[in-house]
Amino acid sequence: MSFTQSNVEMELIENKLKSPKSVWFIVGDELCERFNYYGLRTILVLYLKTVLNYSDDYSTMIYHGFIFLSYFMPIFGAVLADSYWGKYKTIMRLSIVYVIGNFILTTASMAYNFTLDSQRLIAIVGLVLIAIGTGGIKPCVCSFGGDQFQLPEQQTELTKFFNRFVTSVYIGSLISTFISPELRNSTQCFGRDTCFPLAFGVLSLLMTIAIAVFFFGKHLYVKRKPENHVIFKTIGCVFYSLRKKCTRSSTDKAHWLDHSSNKYSEIEVTDTKAAMEVLYTYIAYPVFWALYEQQGSRWTLQAMLMDGKIGSIDWEIKPDQMQTIHPLCALLLIFSFNSILFPFLAKFGIRRPLQKLIFSYSMAVVAFLLAAIVQYKIFVSLILLFFIILISIY
Repeated sequence: MSFTQSNVEMELIENKLKSPKSVWFIVGDELCERFNYYGLRTILVLYLKTVLNYSDDYSTMIYHGFIFLSYFMPIFGAVLADSYWGKYKTIMRLSIVYVIGNFILTTASMAYNFTLDSQRLIAIVGLVLIAIGTGGIKPCVCSFGGDQFQLPEQQTELTKFFNRFVTSVYIGSLISTFISPELRNSTQCFGRDTCFPLAFGVLSLLMTIAIAVFFFGKHLYVKRKPENHVIFKTIGCVFYSLRKKCTRSSTDKAHWLDHSSNKYSEIEVTDTKAAMEVLYTYIAYPVFWALYEQQGSRWTLQAMLMDGKIGSIDWEIKPDQMQTIHPLCALLLIFSFNSILFPFLAKFGIRRPLQKLIFSYSMAVVAFLLAAIVQYKIFVSLILLFFIILISIY
């Protein structure tokens, strides 16, 4: 009876504590920021190749260098948020760095009176600032949204927030990956057949709106103070344990991290163990994501060699617009996982998370085999075209 009563009381509390209004500013900020980020990376490799005149290989290197820095900077963003500035200040300050980078890149795309080397330098500076900004806020925005809820009373509302947050990411990505190529290709400016300044300018505007939306919710946010240096303590625990184990200055332990128990608390050692266990599941992730990111580089460059016309429709898919397929499929799958996809996979014995991961990796392998076949066909066509031209000349 008491158990039933406590459940009823919990349900009443959840109904009373509705979703905080502040999270809508966070969702709006994420929507605009993701619009900017994915729109930028969609057209980036073509900008590097066609405007800055980099080769395919150099364009690919710069593109992936930008992506690498964007996903490396979250480590520093997390340190700043957890140990120094707090999440709100970290998001605001690095977002300003972010938008400055956007405007610098836009300026580079308009600087046709500058030498090519100057344009390249300005563009690289802009890309570095953008990577620092987007990477720095990446670990903060979603977790800052989670800070707005009282747990466990608002667990249901928190789940709804995460669903809305992820949906906003893919909506922003879907719209920008479709519109950005249209903007760069729809008009001419600065004496060129394309208009990258227009595309970059719109993206810069969206990032400015993102900052404004986030700032407007300032007085509604729950702002938690920075905690102890969690990341530094975790790293310190690992290296201290390794040093103790290698020097054999302490007795044998059940777990190698237990060698740090004389310097770090039991909770810190336990949390570090849990973190190390999770890392094992990420071993294959770098390989998958290295292949996945080819969509914005090699696959886009491959699409430049293909005909984008669709039947008799008076419109063609731009090479960089091919990337729209990913967010479109992601949105469709989000709403069909539990109702369609998972039950379908269960019929073939694919039920556990590890089985689903293996299935997903297998689909990625198939995708790259198909890409290889397409590239082979393109290569054969180019050889045939070359011989036809030679015959015509002679």
